[in-house]
Amino acid sequence: DAAYRNPGPIHVADARTWSEGGGTRLSLELQDVGYPGSKYNLAYRAADDTLTGTYYQAMAQEQYQVVFRRIPRQ
Repeated sequence: DAAYRNPGPIHVADARTWSEGGGTRLSLELQDVGYPGSKYNLAYRAADDTLTGTYYQAMAQEQYQVVFRRIPRQ
């Protein structure tokens, strides 16, 4: 299961993970108002516990480099 909030829920149409080159990859396709066909393509980096990759904003037809860092629970 995959969920995405920004800050409210945005429908995830497809989410996939797979192993590649000794690491884990993730792709998410969003399908909601303002996000139809937008996609994340990410790689998990265990060394620094991050997801790095690209975000394609379909409506604007622009691609961005992104990094997600886990925030430790307090």
